[in-house]
Amino acid sequence: MLTSTQLLDEYIQIWEEKRDAGIAHTREAWDERADEWVKEEQNEQDSRMTQRRIAESIKVLQGAGALGPDSNVIDVGCGPCHFVAEFARTAKHVTGTDLSPRMLEHGADYCHQRGLYNTSFVPCDFKEISVEEMGWRGAFDLVFSSMTPALSEFRCIEKIIEMSRGWCCNSTCIISSSTMETELAGILGIEAVRPAWDGRWFHALNSIVWLLGYFPQTSYYELRYEENYEITQKTVERLLRHHYRELTPGEDRAQEVYERLLEKADNGIFTDQIVSWHGSVLWDTRIRTRRW
Repeated sequence: MLTSTQLLDEYIQIWEEKRDAGIAHTREAWDERADEWVKEEQNEQDSRMTQRRIAESIKVLQGAGALGPDSNVIDVGCGPCHFVAEFARTAKHVTGTDLSPRMLEHGADYCHQRGLYNTSFVPCDFKEISVEEMGWRGAFDLVFSSMTPALSEFRCIEKIIEMSRGWCCNSTCIISSSTMETELAGILGIEAVRPAWDGRWFHALNSIVWLLGYFPQTSYYELRYEENYEITQKTVERLLRHHYRELTPGEDRAQEVYERLLEKADNGIFTDQIVSWHGSVLWDTRIRTRRW
């Protein structure tokens, strides 16, 4: 039987398995992704999905008393700052931090266009920063993160706890399935390969927080939607990275996927039907007990 310490080590290993996961998490890569991401968010459906995720997070946070008019909030790995903007409508001040300065430029524009100036933006590599040097120890009532690689190491979970004088919350996709994923698996004959989201990391974080002595609160909601893809070779490369991050098919296989998807597409467009469960792990850093 595993001890609590051994269990914690097991869950930390699961959590850190997602580190990089076949994607280059560099400032240059995310700067390049920034403009594309903003264009995607201008799509009505993408925007609707983002707003649903934000609304669900705010409902959980306000329900727990973790977000209010006196709150000083930081969003770690905030991307284009849509969560930052919505939090700023309620909170006293919200800081957005991201590896990509370009992403934060878009984020600042997004907030300021909406008259939200109780915001600030700090470009940094969260994995490398010192909480002490940044002056962030115990500086925030809420430390929030959503689907970011910034926390992909256990020491980064420790950092967000150190930064909080109240709450920590991680909001993420828990598990998803899609017709595109099914098609890719069928073409490559790799149904057993783990998809990008399969619930392990959500479970691992919840368990880590519990084993550290806190009392994590979990919440869940379902999203169902369609996404249209123009089938190009560049699109296929991106889809393979997204759905099967641990797989690096050769050029011949990628070409095969491209040709087979074109056969399935309608005038070059493949409609992906997606079902995903999202949720959050929320905990009060002021309440802690020994687990062993």
